[in-house]
Amino acid sequence: GAALLLAMMAATELAPGVPNFQKWTLRIVFPPMLYLIYLGWRYSQACKAPLSVHALVASPEAAALLAKGAKSRVEDLIGTLLARQLSKEERRERVIAMLAAAGFKGTGEDGVSPATYVERGLLVGELPLEQQRLVQICICIAQRPEVLIIDGALEGLPVDNQARILRMLKRLKQECKTSILCMSSDLEQVCYLADSLAVLSPAGSLCEKGPSLEVLETPRHETTQAIIAALLERSGEKEVGGPIQAHCKELLGNADLDGPWIPPKYT
Repeated sequence: GAALLLAMMAATELAPGVPNFQKWTLRIVFPPMLYLIYLGWRYSQACKAPLSVHALVASPEAAALLAKGAKSRVEDLIGTLLARQLSKEERRERVIAMLAAAGFKGTGEDGVSPATYVERGLLVGELPLEQQRLVQICICIAQRPEVLIIDGALEGLPVDNQARILRMLKRLKQECKTSILCMSSDLEQVCYLADSLAVLSPAGSLCEKGPSLEVLETPRHETTQAIIAALLERSGEKEVGGPIQAHCKELLGNADLDGPWIPPKYT
């Protein structure tokens, strides 16, 4: 289209006997038409471009990488990822609120709050492994990702911390519209958080998938049935849920979890 317009303009300008008003008409009309063609081309290229998604992974392996930054302050690791419009004081308050919501215990000193640890300039290298894992999850949450992949990140943590993180993730999903993919061998964690559920066999093949309640209440595949039966036998419960979901219910109305820890939108 652009080449045709250029050819028409050149022919009109160079052709003898063409009235001036025709030349001026083309000179006035040509630039906006060429610009519209350019916009159309840009739009077509944008449509071909791959979708860009901000995705993060929280896992024990990712938490282990924190050891490389052993001399980094916990406050800096989380705070520098928060939206830049926050002041230094607001950033610190948000970090403290996030750590408190996660049930952060720092080095395990009695009566020491997350605020005190942050004010002391606690280094990540001073923390036991399970507390480093909480910090790594908070690092992911602070970035307000579009997609957050939880790959066994809660396994091995105390029940209280698991329940707190699950409550935080559910709030993140509801308020920030974050899509969460939870991969775990612990069905109690997954069923609390997931709207849809997919079950894989030990060999890694897909057994069944569907809405969480449907899969849990009426499992069709023998692998799913065996997993649920083993879980119920181990817990002594009549339905999937167990201590984690009970603890999640106990945390309803918790001031720290309902507090201002949600990361603001990045601008």
